[in-house]
Amino acid sequence: MPHATALGVLLRSIVVEREPVYRQVETVHGFAPAMYGLGEQDLERLGDDRLGRALDRLYDADCGALLTAVVLAVSKRFA
Repeated sequence: MPHATALGVLLRSIVVEREPVYRQVETVHGFAPAMYGLGEQDLERLGDDRLGRALDRLYDADCGALLTAVVLAVSKRFA
């Protein structure tokens, strides 16, 4: 599972129900997995360890480049 997918799951989980990272998997299983952009195979790979590794990668990311990429993507998407 790519880091971006794991972070997307975490973000959606926080919006739906504020739970600690170790309970995010239960939150995803309690709702429709497609709502989180996940298929059946992705559910098997999702875990708190996977979400933690994605958060580690986000922490290590260059914030300036990340913000630039987000702004460019949003401006292209919404013109």
